[in-house]
Amino acid sequence: MRMKKLFTFFICSVLTACGGLSSEQKKEAKEAVEALQKIQAGEESGLVSLMTITPMIVEAKAQVSQAHAILPDGDLRNNLDIAIEAYIGANSLWADGVMNDKYVCDDDKVKEYRHKFPNNPELADKSRKCMTSESLKYLFSLASENVNKAATSVR
Repeated sequence: MRMKKLFTFFICSVLTACGGLSSEQKKEAKEAVEALQKIQAGEESGLVSLMTITPMIVEAKAQVSQAHAILPDGDLRNNLDIAIEAYIGANSLWADGVMNDKYVCDDDKVKEYRHKFPNNPELADKSRKCMTSESLKYLFSLASENVNKAATSVR
């Protein structure tokens, strides 16, 4: 019985490492990546507003959630999760007014972002109490980096 479990684990690991996703998993992952790439393209072009990007993020969140439900643990799933969480975080900061040198100085929000996005250089200083447009740029960059990684995985 133990050998059978080890063999099954080995086969699953090899298939996953070699891109052995089922057709349904590939389809869901590609749809999630495409939804995230729409946000990425809009943000990079500078042609989106808070009002236009919010529904795109909601749609992408639904697509990522569907993919997340059927994808195995691994880089692809993590990249999709990080990308959507970074876009949601950026959208929230944008909605709070972090544009044009405005600040968000809500202690709870700063703590939440420090926990969710520990590599944000703006929040590396633990005494920092506010977030600026630098955090917004970091979150869009983090999302874009992970969208690109996910896109490479589903080609």
